[in-house]
Amino acid sequence: QVEWPSYGGDSASSKYSPADDITPRNVQGLKIAWQWEHGEKALAEYGTVPYRFENQPLMVDGVLYVTTPYNNAAALDAETGKELWRFESGAVKLGGIPGTGFKHRAPALWRDGTDGNKLRMLLNTRNQLFSLDAKTGVPVASFGNNGVVSLTDGYPRPISDVRHVNHG
Repeated sequence: QVEWPSYGGDSASSKYSPADDITPRNVQGLKIAWQWEHGEKALAEYGTVPYRFENQPLMVDGVLYVTTPYNNAAALDAETGKELWRFESGAVKLGGIPGTGFKHRAPALWRDGTDGNKLRMLLNTRNQLFSLDAKTGVPVASFGNNGVVSLTDGYPRPISDVRHVNHG
């Protein structure tokens, strides 16, 4: 397996993989190994529609890390597609995003050198940043306020309605 730990493949976003298993001679023989569906639907109570699923999964240690149209996150076994965990950010409760809808292209991964080099998944939503334990999907209590920080507190000008903030 070749890892893809950052958006674009590496910290330079080179979009290059050294994998050489697929060649012009065997590409026509490829078959779908598994598929995963995010399962998010339109929610009338929040006036939301999941819009397009545009995501570049990250892969480390045989696990794919994905974000969903409603700014949630999941970890999948890269071999089988089995969902290992899912984290609900609550961003959908702020309602739909006018014009563009929800878009979230990828999480970020980071190793915490002060805590045993544990892998963390960073998930930004419309107005928050979460640090999740990559093994469990549980927010890391030592990050911010029990795993979350505000992306709007401290703005140089007041934000009249947090629903208009789109960080995804």
